[in-house]
Amino acid sequence: MEFKIEQTWDSLPVSHEPVTVRLKSGSAGLLMEVSAPFFNDPPAPLGEPGKPFSGLWDYEVVEAFFLSERTKQYLEVELCPHGQHLLLLLSGRRRVWKQELALTFEVSRTETKWEGRAHLPWSYFPPCTDKFNAFAIHGSEAKRTYEALYPVPQYEIQKGQKPDFHRLEFFKQLNLKVLMGEDWKQPESDLWIYSSLANPVDSTQIIKTMPAFGALCILAVIAACVAGTAHHFLLSSRNVFTNNHQTKSLEGKTSELEYKITNTWDSIKVMHEPVIIRFKAGDQGLIMEVNSLFFDDPSAPSGEPGKPFDGLWDYEGEKYKHTHTYRFQNVEKGIHLGVVLLTASPYFQDGHLNPPSQYLAFRLQGHILDSCRVVESFFLNSETKDYLEVELCPHGQHLVLLLSGGNCFEKGLDLIFKADINWNKWNGTALIPWRYFPPGVDKMNSYAIHGSGIGRTYEALYPIPREDIEQGQGPNFHRLEYFKRFSLKWIMGENWEQPASDLWK
Repeated sequence: MEFKIEQTWDSLPVSHEPVTVRLKSGSAGLLMEVSAPFFNDPPAPLGEPGKPFSGLWDYEVVEAFFLSERTKQYLEVELCPHGQHLLLLLSGRRRVWKQELALTFEVSRTETKWEGRAHLPWSYFPPCTDKFNAFAIHGSEAKRTYEALYPVPQYEIQKGQKPDFHRLEFFKQLNLKVLMGEDWKQPESDLWIYSSLANPVDSTQIIKTMPAFGALCILAVIAACVAGTAHHFLLSSRNVFTNNHQTKSLEGKTSELEYKITNTWDSIKVMHEPVIIRFKAGDQGLIMEVNSLFFDDPSAPSGEPGKPFDGLWDYEGEKYKHTHTYRFQNVEKGIHLGVVLLTASPYFQDGHLNPPSQYLAFRLQGHILDSCRVVESFFLNSETKDYLEVELCPHGQHLVLLLSGGNCFEKGLDLIFKADINWNKWNGTALIPWRYFPPGVDKMNSYAIHGSGIGRTYEALYPIPREDIEQGQGPNFHRLEYFKRFSLKWIMGENWEQPASDLWK
């Protein structure tokens, strides 16, 4: 396939020999060849030839975009006559989630022309690549020139409009089978399996999809992990039941249950060590432990540790949404009057693994933490649609909500929460009284949230199946139909009866 870039971005003819881009079949990818005039304006970037160079679009460059029209995922390839290159993967217009990928790129030039040859691996191409555009840029300041294979039509241009190579609606059809053969199928890519992790929906989108304050769940956002530190509470273990998103028979009197959050909200495997949640039996409540990586992104909320924080879901946390392995364990009587939640996870601060350890222990007054780094857990009565939502933040803020049919009727409840951050993990514990649980809890889900901007990531213990996801759909932790069976008797014993609650009359 051969393409000639004969127009500027706004559909005017170029005033020089056009740039030529050729696409050829390769054994492990696509071969892209460039033949172009060499303007040597602006001068060469400072980066090493043959290496990625961030911001290459500010120099003399030829670019090619490979798009999946259905998903709006695309590969951007930038090649420079001085040997530098830049590859970006994007999900949604301008939403970069991976960049500076390795590339085999050879270039040769004379005083007036240059030629380049790049080998693009199939793993870089989004699934179902079916559209394409190519561009060329050269010149400095007032002479800066932007050229396009498929430009914006003249009648579409508005006064004051500037060049934008991410106008995906003007890309045109590309059929790779013309190059590779009719029986060819595009190879699957491990890179694009994880694209939604790096390109989660903006937090405002999830807030819009959440009914007032969330589903019946206990959001356990727990910050804290002390390397080598023992649990904050005395525990006596018995038999262990492990549930890795699978059903297994209980052995004897189960007292500890463990879950691992291994998927994003839309059923894609997470790319990091999964959050681990454990439920254990307490005298007057449930002990909940969380072990998790600490991303420190976004930074700590401005609210006082130990106090409620409205909008916590915009910060780092874990809303139990992945497949967890839970273990339940009896606690010696009299230790606590409620559910204890413990968490431990790696701790990253400003890219370093050695931030000062901090220890938090306080009574928490409920507030909304979802805007922060947060871990959440929801406990539901599937018949009445009554549920408890608990949100815990690694920096000490928290929120406890009681909801009925998606409507919040009680918040700001006291909570004892202990958090400890050390090294690259955090560990926290929370005590959740039985009176906070709605009668007849029979289902549960858990979630984790971390990251900011295009790196915002939403994870779920029980995610939405891929086949149920509609185009443009965002994360929604209040999809109660995806919660799965959960029984407090698995922890407390078959003869245990849930105490009556004055809050749920």
